[in-house]
Amino acid sequence: GSAQTITNGIDLNGEGGLVWTKQRSDVRDHQLYDTARGADKALESSDTIAQHTGGAGVIAFNSNGFNLGAGSRANQNGEEYVSWTFRKAPKFFDIIDHTQTGSEPSTVTLNHNLGCDVGMIIAKVYSHTNAWIVWHKDLGSNYSMNFDTDAKSYFGGTGVSTSSTSITI
Repeated sequence: GSAQTITNGIDLNGEGGLVWTKQRSDVRDHQLYDTARGADKALESSDTIAQHTGGAGVIAFNSNGFNLGAGSRANQNGEEYVSWTFRKAPKFFDIIDHTQTGSEPSTVTLNHNLGCDVGMIIAKVYSHTNAWIVWHKDLGSNYSMNFDTDAKSYFGGTGVSTSSTSITI
């Protein structure tokens, strides 16, 4: 329950990335913190709510891990937690932070830094209540899934396409 540093040898401060935490000893939503939005801004993969701040979860990204605040989101006294850290790296993981404007077309092309075709996309509008969109290459270009259901959904439009430098959704 007290503030602590998690040292895992992963440079989040310099390279960027994501920390995904889950309380194991009680029922609590998964918490996702990324360097694009900044520390102490969490998304919950099992919910459609907008991001929340001030929950004393991941409060800093370091050159060798991250810091947890003294609080209940990812560090409640007497509870057990697990976390996974994904560092941005070519052919592995990237974060794209995109602000959509009202004048954008229904499909949008976004650049990434993977240097390969994309195998999986996880997308969330973090400023509003919206479902997560999870696309995987094995679903086909016109289908996606959400974290809160096991049914695949028709994506519509022209579907998803990827290249070694961009995704179009």
